[in-house]
Amino acid sequence: MQLTPAPARIHLLLLGLGLVVQRYVLAEAPGLPRVRVDPATHFFVDTSDRVRVFHGVNVVEKLPPFLPVSTGFDARNSLSEADILNLSSWGLNAVRLGVLWAGVMPQEGWVNATYLRTARSFVRALAARGIYTLVDMHQDSMGARYCGEGFPEWAVQKALRLSGMNVSAANRFPKPFHWDMRVDPSGLPSREACSAHDFLLYYGTTEASAAREAFFKDMHADFAAHWAAVASALRDETSVLGYELFNEPFSRSPGASDRRKLLPLYQAAHEAIRAHDQRAIVFFEPHVLNGQFGLASDFPHGGPGGELYNDRQAFAYHIYCQNGTSTAVGLALCNVALRTAWGSFRANNARLGGGRMLTEFGAVSDSPHALRVLRKSLDLADAHMQSWTYWSFKPYDDITTNASPLSEGLYYRNGTLQRQKLAELSRPYAPLISGKPIAWHYDADSLAFTLRYVCGSSAAPTVIFAHKAFHFPHGVCISISPSEAARWEQPSENVVEVWHQSSSAGAEVEVAVSQRAAASSCLVAPTPSLY
Repeated sequence: MQLTPAPARIHLLLLGLGLVVQRYVLAEAPGLPRVRVDPATHFFVDTSDRVRVFHGVNVVEKLPPFLPVSTGFDARNSLSEADILNLSSWGLNAVRLGVLWAGVMPQEGWVNATYLRTARSFVRALAARGIYTLVDMHQDSMGARYCGEGFPEWAVQKALRLSGMNVSAANRFPKPFHWDMRVDPSGLPSREACSAHDFLLYYGTTEASAAREAFFKDMHADFAAHWAAVASALRDETSVLGYELFNEPFSRSPGASDRRKLLPLYQAAHEAIRAHDQRAIVFFEPHVLNGQFGLASDFPHGGPGGELYNDRQAFAYHIYCQNGTSTAVGLALCNVALRTAWGSFRANNARLGGGRMLTEFGAVSDSPHALRVLRKSLDLADAHMQSWTYWSFKPYDDITTNASPLSEGLYYRNGTLQRQKLAELSRPYAPLISGKPIAWHYDADSLAFTLRYVCGSSAAPTVIFAHKAFHFPHGVCISISPSEAARWEQPSENVVEVWHQSSSAGAEVEVAVSQRAAASSCLVAPTPSLY
């Protein structure tokens, strides 16, 4: 699996999608600036002291070889040069890339160096187009033995042994459910048998629950070995935003203690990473059900690394409203679920140190109700000034989802774009802010984006991404208040740069971007205010 230079057909593909690849200000290849957390503000900042805001997608291949296809283009499994060019042209600057334990250590004590080299080649290919990588140890229901993915089989078997459970016909997977789980030639449940039931039910099976609890309690060293191998392979990649330790830790009921159950495991992984990489950000998740039920985490203020690492660690969280978005009633229930989950975020935001990032949300189709849910989710992320990665760019054999894997991505089965969904995700935002953000807002109905911030001392500009084809077909109107605080330039049709006067440091500035009416000037352009 080797990433190859883009052939001419890639450019034809991009033109066929109605897109133009331009100079994008984030593309500071080959080495992107390292990013850290400002503990005082919780924002991500780079070496120029500008705040970095990330909008991106998930790329998690859940079946062997546990990485996407690197050549050509297809609507299901590729992350090729063509795909990366598309992501960049849409203003997306982050990919949450699945680097699975099952791929890194398929056998106990043996690291698959080829797998890690391939993962690194994806990181570098993304960086060459200005895209950061969040490395995700993705798992759902542990591994294939329990109709999931992520863990190698040896680790699942070891966890089951450590549980001390006497596996018998009465409690063997999938008990307590009485399902006929046909097996494949390897002796594991077949994909067909697994797909017959909602994957969330597999978490509650007797055998899987016992193995999971034993893992959290007794396999810290095994898990840390995975992260040591990953950090050793990627430590010199400045475009690695960070390492997300464990995807969606699960408990059988809401209210499980993150401090008691997850923190010791995360501390072991953090220590293993820091033995090789002192600079990347360590992202840590709470129990997944807690946030959905509006419950705050009990992680300590210093997270797994302690207070000293609050400039290099971040709280990762997921917010979904599950299914039901095809009806008005489902949409109403979804809005309640979103308010509940964001209430949990606010409670965590008030007490945790380090950064924050919404690393999963979405998984929606392109139905009108689903797109309204997506817009609501994006509006809420903006209201809380959060970076995000949408689930998912493509299906990537998503065997564990409540959504349809063929509709949750950005492409239809025939390979054409879900353009309305992409337009929502390609909304205007400021990926680089030369100062401290106060608020930002995008009104999708009036096509107006407003950013308010306190100017910093950086000599580099604030950058606003405003996609012309999706949102501003006749161009943009820019208003800056106070007008003497800054000037603006448009180096390419999708990018606006705001340059400050040296005397503006410490001053509040508001930048408004609105659509230009056809054949009109900007003298009467609307300038929505955040005051």
